[in-house]
Amino acid sequence: MGITRKRLGALFGASALIAALMFMALAGFGGGTQTALAAKSIAVKPATLTNPGCEPGSPNEWHFVINQIDKASNAPASINVTWSDGTSTVVPLQKFTGGVAHYSAPAIGPSPTNATTTIYDGWKGQFNLSHGPCVRLNVSKTANTSFERKYAWTIDKSVDDDSLTIPAGQDSVTANYTVTVDVDGGTDSNFNVSGTISITNPGPIAAIITGVSDDLATPSCGVTFPYTLAVGASLQCTYSANLATGTDGINHATVSVTQAGATFKAEKAYDFDQPTTVTDECADVSDTNVVLDPSQLCVPISPKPYVYTYSKTFYRDDLQPCDTPFEFPNTAAVAATDTGAGDDDDVTVIVTAECEMHLAVSKTADTSFDRSFTWTIDKLVDQTSFIIPANGTSATANYTVSVTKSAATDSNFLVYGTVTITNDGPITATITAVNDDLAATDCAVPFDLAVGASVDCNYSLALNAPADGTNNVSVSVSQEAAGIGPFTASAGFAFGDPTNVIDDCVNVTDSYAGLLGNTCVSQSFYYSRTFTRGVEIVNCGQTYYFENIATFTAPSGATGSDSQTVDVTAVCNPVGGCSPGYWKNHLASWPVSTDTLFNDVIGGFGVPDGVTLLQVVSQPQVYGGPATEAVANYLSIQAGLGGYPPENCTLN
Repeated sequence: MGITRKRLGALFGASALIAALMFMALAGFGGGTQTALAAKSIAVKPATLTNPGCEPGSPNEWHFVINQIDKASNAPASINVTWSDGTSTVVPLQKFTGGVAHYSAPAIGPSPTNATTTIYDGWKGQFNLSHGPCVRLNVSKTANTSFERKYAWTIDKSVDDDSLTIPAGQDSVTANYTVTVDVDGGTDSNFNVSGTISITNPGPIAAIITGVSDDLATPSCGVTFPYTLAVGASLQCTYSANLATGTDGINHATVSVTQAGATFKAEKAYDFDQPTTVTDECADVSDTNVVLDPSQLCVPISPKPYVYTYSKTFYRDDLQPCDTPFEFPNTAAVAATDTGAGDDDDVTVIVTAECEMHLAVSKTADTSFDRSFTWTIDKLVDQTSFIIPANGTSATANYTVSVTKSAATDSNFLVYGTVTITNDGPITATITAVNDDLAATDCAVPFDLAVGASVDCNYSLALNAPADGTNNVSVSVSQEAAGIGPFTASAGFAFGDPTNVIDDCVNVTDSYAGLLGNTCVSQSFYYSRTFTRGVEIVNCGQTYYFENIATFTAPSGATGSDSQTVDVTAVCNPVGGCSPGYWKNHLASWPVSTDTLFNDVIGGFGVPDGVTLLQVVSQPQVYGGPATEAVANYLSIQAGLGGYPPENCTLN
């Protein structure tokens, strides 16, 4: 069981009593009466209570000494020790050697603050605390490393050919790009070792710590040294050291105390294995041409370096005007995701589209043919011979004129047209061939056609019979070997209505009736002719022949005729007729109207138009005797008499 300060005091009291009795007995031995010495009170030297030394052979005691005692019997039997917790203990004499009295109290916690005793008055020595218990400290430490690793990324971009040409006849060209991304092994920096130094006082006494040191840095303990660390108490210090390199090592910590020669140490190995902070471990990779896949790379990259490849096609249609170099700059970049630091590289591809000849070709395909007709004519009369009786005045013949149109006859079939060639390209075109399916054109090849110029090439082909179809033309240029052309066009053709209609209509005329009409179809025309005694039939008893010709005339000049001849004979009346005077005065006997115009039935004799028969016969002095007699002759014959003169009027 433990010894308390109170029990310890009781034990020391009993021991002191025994020691005193022994001391008195010893003093009585000597053969005479002992004389009591005068006494005085003494106290331990205060300076020795502060930072007493330690005896490793007796590490757990408080050891007091009183020196220069003349003899053992004068050594105080005990001392009274006052402790830091306010208690006190009587500590008996342990031993006396060499004029020194020794007193030992076990160290169980508090430290002495004073010690007193009584000693003979003549004593001249010192009362000191010789040594105290040894300070015991448990010291441990940690050593944690930290450092940063920052990666640097690089990028390189290249292309298989940085100067490309799209030749004539080709629509595009392709460039093949390579993007190479690499990352270094990382740059390590900001090396640091940090940790805690833990100090624990397990006893037996409080430790006065004068300082805590560390190989790498000055620790921070949060207290001011010297610092008293009570029994059972702990002190924790921290330290942090920035190192120039990441070299592994062992870190030592030392705790110093006031007790002479006492230090306490701890050590901890440290190593810089893995970084605590990694910067720019990943990077975004971009390209202005395409989206790269993957678009982000992270350490470790595999393969290393990481290589992207892709192709870009350049099209002729995007490179106009032709024969003009176009620059296509392109940048690939790598940017670290943490800091944005990175690298970029660019290449420029120059692409030129060689000019191509180009033509716009169109064509027409027209047809033509003639449609012709032939005509015939036939003339009929209902009676070809007439006899006018003695009492008759006339005879009438009825004529029929018929024209007949033939079926159409088509001929001269022709396909013809124009091939129009326009240079709508960027350069002069050399035309090497114009090949039309039906016929050669009138364009002589080869020939050059300037930009924007046009030329018409004509063709025609005669056919034996109409046949609808499609006509194609192919126009070749001098770049044909490069795949340019040929340029083609097509046009359909069909034989519809005739281009020329020949003799579709005719004019029909008659030598007597004049124009009978214009007709475009088979048609008959009708008219009558009257033969009158005294007009067409001048002399009775004489046969008159009247040939009448009908004719058609076509626009082409074609013509045809047919005729009929009619003979007419008037039987003679008795000789003689009525005189002009008779007719002038016997208007009721007139066989025709008195308003009949002279020139309509007789004509001539200088009689103007619009003069009637009555006017002539009534005014011989104006129109002359011959004209008057002609009227008398006409009226006599019309009345069935003989001609006048001679006069032989049988009328009333």
